[in-house]
Amino acid sequence: MDQPIRLVKAPATDLWWPLWESFERSLRAEGAAGRTVDMYRDAAQVAHAFLLDRGYPLDPTAIEKRHVEEFLIHLREERGAAPATVRARFSALRRFFNFLLDEGEIEHSPMARMRGPKVDEPPPEVLSEEELIRLLRACEGRGFEERRDMALIRLMIDTGLRRFEAAGIQLTDLDLSGQQVRIVGKGGREGVAFFGTKVARDLDRYLRARARHHNAALSALWLAQKGALTGDGIHHLVQRRAKLAGIERPVWPHLLRHSFAHAMKSAGNSDEVVMTLGRWRDPKVMRRYGASAALQRARDAHRASSPGDRL
Repeated sequence: MDQPIRLVKAPATDLWWPLWESFERSLRAEGAAGRTVDMYRDAAQVAHAFLLDRGYPLDPTAIEKRHVEEFLIHLREERGAAPATVRARFSALRRFFNFLLDEGEIEHSPMARMRGPKVDEPPPEVLSEEELIRLLRACEGRGFEERRDMALIRLMIDTGLRRFEAAGIQLTDLDLSGQQVRIVGKGGREGVAFFGTKVARDLDRYLRARARHHNAALSALWLAQKGALTGDGIHHLVQRRAKLAGIERPVWPHLLRHSFAHAMKSAGNSDEVVMTLGRWRDPKVMRRYGASAALQRARDAHRASSPGDRL
């Protein structure tokens, strides 16, 4: 298990954080997600504590390859960090040193020839069709929240929207007759998500309820009692509906995205189609999402075309 960081008072010559703050500003300017920035900062804190404890340079421009290697060994052998955690720390530091290289702060990155730790990540979880049906049934009703949650959750199931993409939708982004919605994805990239007839029906019902809401004048599509619905608000409502549905395992918004990829792959769609519809840019990430229930898809394919059954 990852052990707590042992804090040691930093010397006055500590130059780690000023450069890291510059790195974070660059990340935000590039449109990096807040979660990514937080994850990188966590890696920076752990690395800083290690360097301080060992008496190694706290000036990033003086860090050598051996320092990074010892840090990775420390994570695995002394802190008991999981392989995925070691990989995440490695990636954060490599991006930091690449930033310093691009900015002319260093001439060579100490991680230039280092390979990241290999991680055999398990496929992401997906919700079964039965669980998805139960989740939607838990949203049934004629009240404002029921109409909103039904439209929102069905839209996320049908499009694979990330919660921040869903939260950012404006009324003017929605084309109900064309069954599509403009979204702003990672890095501020604009895109279009397409949805089916049941989503269009549920959105129509929600829009009629929305017109009578006391926050109806707001430009955001999704409303809450105190204003526009936020990404955190979406997280909480998905959890609440899952609990009402009697789904005992943890359910969170991104699980709907995993389930979207699985459903599209199960329907026989190509990687290119799923990547385009889900707005993935990294084929490896898309394949990992789509592999969540590969065995189930293989079983269904075999039942449909069993060589032995044809003899």
